[in-house]
Amino acid sequence: MADFTDIFHQSLAFISFLIHSSLIFLILTKSPNQLGSYKYLMIFMSMIELGYSLIDVLIKPVIISTGSVWIVGTTLQRSSVPLKMAYPLVLLWGASFGIAVASFGVHFIFRYFMVIGYVIKDIQASKYSIESLPISEIENGFRDGYLCLFGSVY
Repeated sequence: MADFTDIFHQSLAFISFLIHSSLIFLILTKSPNQLGSYKYLMIFMSMIELGYSLIDVLIKPVIISTGSVWIVGTTLQRSSVPLKMAYPLVLLWGASFGIAVASFGVHFIFRYFMVIGYVIKDIQASKYSIESLPISEIENGFRDGYLCLFGSVY
């Protein structure tokens, strides 16, 4: 039988799935065209969070931390998938976490430009386009996944 923390954790993952699904629907159907690239940034962030929640529900990771070190793992009893599938999913979970954290940074930078009145056309005409920012988030996710895979070797 699952204990309270497992039930609470699964409930929060389900709520996260509902919220992000609703958010994607609302962005696609109700958001004004003036949002431009920001609309796609919000959809990208919600899709990453949906994947993160799904993986979290499937593998039910256990996080052990002490000081500045943390270890993520799962067991056959906790995971809803076979361990051969759980191992790559743990790596994807770590990568998704990295992408989510990087997405928050990009989101705040984008919002800052909006608040100060920086014209997005200037950003798009510059060397680093706003559309290339999600690529840096994905690169961050790959780096985090790589560290999850090979970090214990070093």
